[in-house]
Amino acid sequence: MDGFDAVDNAGSTVNPKLEIRNISKSFISGRPVLSGVNFSIYPGEIHALAGANGSGKSTIVKILAGYYHPNEGAEILVSGKRVSLPVHPQDIRKAGVRFVHQDNGFIAGMSVLDNMCLGRGFSCGPLWKIKWREERVSLEEELARHNVAVDLEEDAKHLSVAAKAKLAIIRALYCRPGEELTAVVLDEPTAAMGREEAAGLGVWLRELAVREKLGVLFIGHRPQELREIADRISVLRNGSLVATFRSSEVSNEEIVEALVGSRIGSFYPVRAKTSRDPAAVLEVENLSGETVSDVSFSVYPGEIVGVTGLQGTGFEELPYLLFDSEHGAKGKLVHNGVEVDVRRTSIAEHIARGMVLVPRDRARNSVITDLSIRENITQPKLRKFIRTGFLRKNEEITDAQKVSQAFGVTPVGVETKVGSLSGGNQQKVVVAKWMALAPDVIVLHEPTEGIDVVAKKEIFRLLAERAASGAAILVCSIEYEDLAHICDRILVCGSGKVRMELKGGEVSGEDVVRASFQASLAERDDAERVTWSVN
Repeated sequence: MDGFDAVDNAGSTVNPKLEIRNISKSFISGRPVLSGVNFSIYPGEIHALAGANGSGKSTIVKILAGYYHPNEGAEILVSGKRVSLPVHPQDIRKAGVRFVHQDNGFIAGMSVLDNMCLGRGFSCGPLWKIKWREERVSLEEELARHNVAVDLEEDAKHLSVAAKAKLAIIRALYCRPGEELTAVVLDEPTAAMGREEAAGLGVWLRELAVREKLGVLFIGHRPQELREIADRISVLRNGSLVATFRSSEVSNEEIVEALVGSRIGSFYPVRAKTSRDPAAVLEVENLSGETVSDVSFSVYPGEIVGVTGLQGTGFEELPYLLFDSEHGAKGKLVHNGVEVDVRRTSIAEHIARGMVLVPRDRARNSVITDLSIRENITQPKLRKFIRTGFLRKNEEITDAQKVSQAFGVTPVGVETKVGSLSGGNQQKVVVAKWMALAPDVIVLHEPTEGIDVVAKKEIFRLLAERAASGAAILVCSIEYEDLAHICDRILVCGSGKVRMELKGGEVSGEDVVRASFQASLAERDDAERVTWSVN
């Protein structure tokens, strides 16, 4: 029974909702992307599929959806019935399997009602007049059934990430007359969520799976999150299924070891203790914005400082107030002893001074997916390769190759389009692009969001190396455990202000969580900033 209790209330064995057998796929003869993968998902079960970038997770999803054809010998069964291969999208839908992709397809500027009707159509009367009242009533009933409360007239751009994820799942579960519902495939639905949002979605998803007797295939990458949300976790490595665990019987460390194929050793880089330089590289005084109010701090050479808190406490706004004058910041910023006007200094001017930003949304703000690795990496320094009005492309290619290899971007072919890379490698391109400029101030917002543990470890190594070379690094993130391990100090925000500062060699993720909740309770503007040393 694959380690899952697949029995009904009468004690009878039930068929898996979704089962794949001997799934293999090769794009080039002799070089398999998937090799004989087998797993099953039972009614009411959430089955997580984890793997490093390039392990084959996305290929499995695309085979199930009919985008790719599997090699001969594969079988896909839905509720015990074989699906004809190669899969036709209409056949897999008729069988009751639905898909929700990481980009959930919600369109800003359109209402929730309009977005929810995309793909399923509207109820129309004579002359194709939309029955708006009927649509609203139907959707309100549907949302109430799934315990989701949202204003149907609200612009989708104002929805939280978790709300969009729930609505996307509900939209995918819609059945036309004569259709049934058996399983849903979720491709990294929590990639852009913080820990609290992901946990809330997990509880909601478990209730949904049990209530509807759905089989849920959950693609994810955070071991702790997978253990909390899923019943079982299957691990792909280099195209092969290497392990399946019961979530209640496996540790984070065991999952990571299965993902990488060996003991990962020290996941976080070991950094040598150094004495603080008396002169700060970055000094911020009374910085204010929409949420942030009168925030002050300094970052010194070789120091990694974390900024965190609960969602909405202001730490998310901080990177953009520092870097982008269009965010309307007020306050004082001093970079290497020179005061910089945060209201008028452009992004290009900050970069020229040696300060760079790695923003959260890499697809919109960090890379141009239709351009190659080379074009993205050399974009900030393109003038370096132009002489007498001509681009020295060979020099540009050589530079991009060196940077790509130094920062572990794969594949190494620099003419590969960035849009075809995994999330982890796209993030490495972003980090490589900016760190290759040798900046002395590096500001990052959620630098490891949506990437697997192997890429995550590599990003941490790169940050440690830049700090060792003297850069001042500011990491704004809700990944409490990571901040506890990689940072020299952690500033904790509450109600738009820095309420606490954690420092010391033994700060734990639990300490950061506790401090974040305590900081959120400090509502008074004159509440004292607390320094908490953990030895």
